[in-house]
Amino acid sequence: MRSQRLIWLICALVVITARAQVPNFDYYRFITNDDGYIIEDNEYACPCFGDWDGDGDQDMMLGVLYFGNIYYYENLSLTIEPTFAPAQLMYADGLPISLNAA
Repeated sequence: MRSQRLIWLICALVVITARAQVPNFDYYRFITNDDGYIIEDNEYACPCFGDWDGDGDQDMMLGVLYFGNIYYYENLSLTIEPTFAPAQLMYADGLPISLNAA
């Protein structure tokens, strides 16, 4: 009898805890620049944000699996809403960086 009460108590605590932590996701946002959508119809694109040019805002590097290229998008805005410049293909030793999946 005592073990049944303990099991019911544990189940009730699990339900209460799960309900208290309901996730709240914001609406998704499309990343765009003057050329249109940066990530469009490419589920294999992998963006990485950071202050790549040292000017205090979040720029974006974008790896694209289909061609294996890495693109740099400079953030031209210092506001919360980023404004990205056109893509610049990243080079190393004079050749485009290409990470093709084999």
